[in-house]
Amino acid sequence: MDEQRKEWYVRYFIKLCKPCHIQNGTVENGGTDPTVVAISMDSIEKRATDVKDSIAYLCAYNFPAVCYNVGSRLVLESGLLDTLTALSTHHHYSVKRVLAAGIHEVAKILGNDSRLLLPTYQTLLEDSNTEVLIALIPNLSTALKSFVSPPLKGQSPTIGLPDLIPALLDQEEHVGKTREWRAYTSLIEAWSELTTILTPEQIHQKFAPRLVKLVSTHAMLPVKRAVLRTLVKFLHTCKYVQQRHDLAAQMVKGLSRGKKFNQRLLFVEMCHLVLDKFSKKFFKEHCFTPALLLINDSTPIVRIKSSTLLPHLKSQLKMPSDRPLLQQLEASSRRSLMSERNKDVLSHIQRAVIELDQGDVKLDSEPDPDDRRREEEQNMFIVREERYDLVKGKTSLPEIGSLDIGRKAPTRKSSLASLTTDHGDHHSARARRKMSHAVVSISSRRSSTTGSQTATSRRASMPSQHLVDVANKARKSSSVKLKSGHK
Repeated sequence: MDEQRKEWYVRYFIKLCKPCHIQNGTVENGGTDPTVVAISMDSIEKRATDVKDSIAYLCAYNFPAVCYNVGSRLVLESGLLDTLTALSTHHHYSVKRVLAAGIHEVAKILGNDSRLLLPTYQTLLEDSNTEVLIALIPNLSTALKSFVSPPLKGQSPTIGLPDLIPALLDQEEHVGKTREWRAYTSLIEAWSELTTILTPEQIHQKFAPRLVKLVSTHAMLPVKRAVLRTLVKFLHTCKYVQQRHDLAAQMVKGLSRGKKFNQRLLFVEMCHLVLDKFSKKFFKEHCFTPALLLINDSTPIVRIKSSTLLPHLKSQLKMPSDRPLLQQLEASSRRSLMSERNKDVLSHIQRAVIELDQGDVKLDSEPDPDDRRREEEQNMFIVREERYDLVKGKTSLPEIGSLDIGRKAPTRKSSLASLTTDHGDHHSARARRKMSHAVVSISSRRSSTTGSQTATSRRASMPSQHLVDVANKARKSSSVKLKSGHK
């Protein structure tokens, strides 16, 4: 199609959209026609599918295709953007919904000029209809990325899209109040792409506090998992060290010490996400000790899920610098084996301990390409500055929900002294002491037989299958003695 035909095509399309420019009785010249108002309101109340609404719907549906056929130059010169603005303020929700579903395609066609669509996109984000807001979600990140393209000559660059932030927050609040939790999950996942669009201050002050609150307040588990993944993405791409430490501290404290067991389960999922994205140093600094404490949680399902972290915890250690952490891991594993009474939890712990014993610990001097790559990716976003003051924005991350951060997570009575108070079973206490001495002897024999540093680090003194057998024999002997004593 040549230029002449394209111009005629655009003029005909704009003429076809002319009836759509009449909104609620307001004519293009600025006047008001009461007859049009009466007819329009009458038709909306009596018929849901008016002729003008049908034309407007078809024009909005085909608007991206028209822009694709005529090219970006004619779109900017012929007045098609004015037609798009008129369609975005149409009184019928179906017109705005179909326009919201395809406006990202118009942004792609315009390229660097797509920032001219920002007022129209903001109008759609501020719409009160839920279906219009949901139609924007699938291509939200695509549209926002197109708006931060390089600026035109003579224009200042738009940093962070500050005008769209209130509209984005209103969209999240409006969709969150509905029952469309699947659309809400997609919206939260789309927020993870904001790290390439907004500035770190905007994310840390506007979006991160709201997500931190949603982890504990929202009722749907898929939404919570999406929030957790988005928060870890914010954490990974944070450009300031202090922001990263503050956000990590809020997440770890609020989830690992949560009053509800499902919050502590989310912390286990958070540990797996951190293991995939962050370096060993970051994991040991923020997640190692809280994950180790969950093995003695009061809820069996939390103990089962946290036992899956034991092999991963050992893989994060390096010898000899992490020897204290290795000793904590050994002590926690021994305590769990001796004190666990739930058969299902005990079987999971035994499998985790066997897998733990088969794992290797690397030396400090050994190269670790994967860990180095993660650390480089983690530090790639860090902005070097002499001083960062979080009070500069006069905002801080709130505590997760209404949690009592100072309290500890509920734990079981796992000490030997508390176990001996049940019905005065001194036989059970004697059997447990015997098993503890066996654990100590096994670990001491291993440490004495490994002469070199490499052997010591490769096979750290951890409970093995023999330890599991000793624990089972001790349990059986204690039960037999208890039965004979009762008789």
